[in-house]
Amino acid sequence: MTGDEVFRTERLVAVRWRDDHAPVAFAAYSQPEFVRYLGNPRLPRVPRIGPDNVRASGEVAAHLLGLGHRRLAVITTEAGDRPAPGRPIFSERVSGFVSTAEQQGAQVRVVFAGDNNRDAGRAAAVELLAADPPTAVFAVTDILAFGVLDAAAAAGIAVPGRLSVAGFDDIAAAESAGLTTVAHDLFGQGRAAARIALRRAGGESPRPPRIDAALVVRGSTGPA
Repeated sequence: MTGDEVFRTERLVAVRWRDDHAPVAFAAYSQPEFVRYLGNPRLPRVPRIGPDNVRASGEVAAHLLGLGHRRLAVITTEAGDRPAPGRPIFSERVSGFVSTAEQQGAQVRVVFAGDNNRDAGRAAAVELLAADPPTAVFAVTDILAFGVLDAAAAAGIAVPGRLSVAGFDDIAAAESAGLTTVAHDLFGQGRAAARIALRRAGGESPRPPRIDAALVVRGSTGPA
């Protein structure tokens, strides 16, 4: 879903935020009682529904550190002159992971994929694994993590024997892939957004609910 996809009722407009989409930004500021977005940047007067990305990604780092990993990498996307859109939730996930790892003396390399898709994740991982590879990689989305798994398989690198891989989001395919990841209720966040948007349209000022995120350990991570 992108910022172009808008869902309407008679008095309600709900969008999933994409922060490079100017009309969505305008709507969020000019009609806060009618606009709701999920998960992305914090804006004045606009409630935000989403998990604590910093804390959750820090738990991923703590899990990998507990397995003995000290040479770590993060794969994310980059804005600016790269084609990938800027996504503040990804920055939160990177900062939470890096902060926790570096506090324990681990080395962390941040690698940028061209976009949030499997092919881009694979391309970034191919470069990362070519020379002096880390023992564990955290991808800020499961989609990017699948690309890391593809690159490891192509290079003959056993997961988790030689490389541990973790993602974020716990999408439907993560369980069958055996991917260690962070689960948070995306469907529930959509329902919560709709409820809050309707209450705001009625003149109320409800507080966003707390969205829990939980580390789900599967077979893609193991001892260093």
